[in-house]
Amino acid sequence: MKLKYENSTSLRISRARKILAESLALEISTKCGKVIRPSSVMNFVLDHFLSPQIIDMYVKDFQEQQSAKKENKK
Repeated sequence: MKLKYENSTSLRISRARKILAESLALEISTKCGKVIRPSSVMNFVLDHFLSPQIIDMYVKDFQEQQSAKKENKK
């Protein structure tokens, strides 16, 4: 599935995630024999894994973090 990103915008990510995307892009480039940009890797991941199920996963993770914070305050 090839999408065109004509109306693209920027998205802030942590330095660690950027480094990981760069590392993955380099490995993918080596295996494909073509230069692959880190942004292409990130777009691929978002296209394939960003779905409504993320809401439940995010809420569960958030609630677990809140519970852990409350436990640490005791």
